[in-house]
Amino acid sequence: MLQALCQLADAAPHTIFGIDASTLGGGGLAAAFGAALVFFRVIRKVIATLFMLCVIYLVVKTAFGIDLAQYITPLFK
Repeated sequence: MLQALCQLADAAPHTIFGIDASTLGGGGLAAAFGAALVFFRVIRKVIATLFMLCVIYLVVKTAFGIDLAQYITPLFK
């Protein structure tokens, strides 16, 4: 019974979509890896941008004595 179900499951993508199970599995795996890569690239850019803004804030505050918080805080109210 289990063997017959496995054979039907292997044959289903080929009969429905015209592709075999290995191509469907490989394509799904490639799509998952591609989505993960795009997700991690976006997260990396967001973190890098926030880090850059923090460094700029600290440099302006320590080197020039200008506290940007008084200008930034009203934007979030």
